[in-house]
Amino acid sequence: MGLGMFEIKTIALFIITAIAEIVGCYLPYLWLVQNKSPLLLIPAAISLALFA
Repeated sequence: MGLGMFEIKTIALFIITAIAEIVGCYLPYLWLVQNKSPLLLIPAAISLALFA
């Protein structure tokens, strides 16, 4: 009982969207709470756009 191509694509998409959401939320946290560079908002926005 192996995984078909559809299941592999679904799992990969789930992992990619999960990582994109985490990165997209963590980078603004670094900017707001830990006083990091506001330039972190640029990759955060790109990551959240990928997530959406």
